Amino acid sequence: PHKLHIIWPDREVVFKKDEMVLHGIRKMIDLNPDWTYTVYNHDDIDNYLKKELTRESPVLSQSDIDLMMTAHIVERTDAARLLMMWHEGGFYQDVDRLYNVPMDRVLTPEVKMVIPTLYDTNFMQDLMCTAPGNPIVKRAIQMAWEWRRTVPRVRGIANFADHMMMVNSWSTALSVEIFGRASVGIKDARDAIEKVSSLKTYKEEWCDGLWIRPFSGCKEVSRADLYTTFNISPWGNEVKDLWKMHCTKIASRLRKLKLSTSTSEGKAFAIERLTADWQKYTCFRDEHRPDHMTAADAL
Repeated sequence: PHKLHIIWPDREVVFKKDEMVLHGIRKMIDLNPDWTYTVYNHDDIDNYLKKELTRESPVLSQSDIDLMMTAHIVERTDAARLLMMWHEGGFYQDVDRLYNVPMDRVLTPEVKMVIPTLYDTNFMQDLMCTAPGNPIVKRAIQMAWEWRRTVPRVRGIANFADHMMMVNSWSTALSVEIFGRASVGIKDARDAIEKVSSLKTYKEEWCDGLWIRPFSGCKEVSRADLYTTFNISPWGNEVKDLWKMHCTKIASRLRKLKLSTSTSEGKAFAIERLTADWQKYTCFRDEHRPDHMTAADAL
């Protein structure tokens, strides 16, 4: 299907004169006039997730949707993006990626899915292109949700490491469905994929990819101005700060209880419960450990 999916907090992003936009999604739209594009803002993402329950064969439950409504917007976006690819297919790429090659130069009639790799690291999840109803996409949805339903959360927010495990479900699903195992060497994977006419792959770099060819000034195009224009800061730091604050509260309560002269069973139970929470919320990790504690103290 000739559908371009764009996700950004402001639907007007496609009209901005920012260099990243002009050499990215704006170029993508202009070079493909026969493709329709949709920009999904945060409200659109939430509505797309909720729409899942109205489908004839939903892949999510009401409790799943409830869980998402308190999750970080990045996690909600990741979940919605896979649903878009499953139900509608089409093309998705992050706003902070470059673009200057028309779709029809890459997507020949026999191609049903594009599986680029990020250098030789993993299969990319910030650029997706597939026909709808792809079983690989459904497997990725299932894998992400198997993890998502079980992880601990602070105010609905999963920690950064668990979030990355959900994101990595894309690479894992591709490996399992195509090669029959959970991980595969990226170079060998590309060699094998290139032999399948319905699939296409490429080793993507900043200025060299299936949909981006090198141009003068390419390497100087920066994401920074785009983030500044829309007041977007690194979301991972926000999540880590939230979890650190939660762990600091646990540490404070534990300290007060241990300094207490009480010998009641209630005190022992409370210490046991808080100690379990300390482990549950991985407060021993450097990124979650309270500032006043050393690594030895945390353990």
